[in-house]
Amino acid sequence: MASAAASRAFRALAYLCRAAAIVLSALVVVLCLGTATNLGLVSIVMGLNDFVPTAVSGLLVIPTPLGGAFRGDFFLVAVFLFVLDWGLMRASSAVR
Repeated sequence: MASAAASRAFRALAYLCRAAAIVLSALVVVLCLGTATNLGLVSIVMGLNDFVPTAVSGLLVIPTPLGGAFRGDFFLVAVFLFVLDWGLMRASSAVR
């Protein structure tokens, strides 16, 4: 019974990590296009800066020809969340 609860907890955490990674990935694409100010995403981006670890904050921020910027720090956090999602799903299946 405890292993089933742990499996469900790992799976729920994996889904949360996956959803956050997908949102960050979509945000990276929108920010590359330079439409963030038109869509009113500046306050969201500023809020998300608080959740980015200081080790990668501001890392690989590259301006694009479209008027936006590739946010490498958001990209790295999204990749980390996808890897964490994968690991949690593997742990979920291993616990069962």
